[in-house]
Amino acid sequence: MLSDPVEVHADWIEWRALASRASYASWCEYKSDIERAGTFDAVEAEPVDTHRGGPSQEEEVERHLDDVIIELTGRLKACDSAYPFDVNQQGIGYSPDMPASSYRFQLLLSLFGKDAGPSGTHPERAFERLSSEAACAYLGGLDRFARAEVFGSPRPVLPASFSDAVNELCQLLGEGGGYNPRQGVLSAHSHTSTHKHAVAIKDAHLDVVAWRPFADRKKGQLIVFGQCSTGSSWWEEGKLFELPDVVKWCEQFMLDPPLVSPMRAFFVPHCIERNRWDEVGRFGGILFERCRIASLVTSPSKGLQATMKTWADNVQSRWSD
Repeated sequence: MLSDPVEVHADWIEWRALASRASYASWCEYKSDIERAGTFDAVEAEPVDTHRGGPSQEEEVERHLDDVIIELTGRLKACDSAYPFDVNQQGIGYSPDMPASSYRFQLLLSLFGKDAGPSGTHPERAFERLSSEAACAYLGGLDRFARAEVFGSPRPVLPASFSDAVNELCQLLGEGGGYNPRQGVLSAHSHTSTHKHAVAIKDAHLDVVAWRPFADRKKGQLIVFGQCSTGSSWWEEGKLFELPDVVKWCEQFMLDPPLVSPMRAFFVPHCIERNRWDEVGRFGGILFERCRIASLVTSPSKGLQATMKTWADNVQSRWSD
């Protein structure tokens, strides 16, 4: 429907180019499809009276196409060299020499969801790893001492136990003092043992932690606490508000909270609607959306790159049939 957000239309035109045997989608074909489908819900049903003014259906389609092209051109700029499409006056083409791009992985995850590929592949976990690499790159990268770890359960590196994971995280940060065993309101077993309390929490909605220490390794550094959300209904489900206040998170689960309170971040494989951008930033913190992540992670770690490519190849093959 023409009334759908322009970001939705832009995603599907990218998919059309990606799934096409020619790796290309023309604007003429796109306009024809819209007109043939009769998706004019945002336009007056009756013919427009030229004396009253107002756009005709043809003008509305042209205006819609202009908005889509502006959106895609904005993505090209935001992704820099990491955008795997070429946008021109005739249409949009996919660059098949970028099959392992993080952009393609995020686009397919956004469009088709985490269950689109083979069972047991868990692309949402790969996205958490991708998010941690994006956060690390944003803080300067490994060459500038920046570090990042996935804290979301199941953790690929940090211990499976919540208490042990907090302990190791504090050791890596060089502050925090270790896990605080107090009983917490987030536990479903508030009257059980400390061990069961820690198991019940799992990750307390904290998915990614990134930090940039100084060479002296002393307390007082930039730390980022991030939450990831891959589902298409993240807005309706309130995912933006699941991560508690990061200061309170540290006070609740650490013996000696960091000297400088962590910043909050929100990671999604979607392109955020323009009218929601400010609100996501206010409540979610630093926003890492598809284009920002793609521009930051141009060379994913080998294991992650292989995982993303395998999943994306399978989904593309399955859904383009």
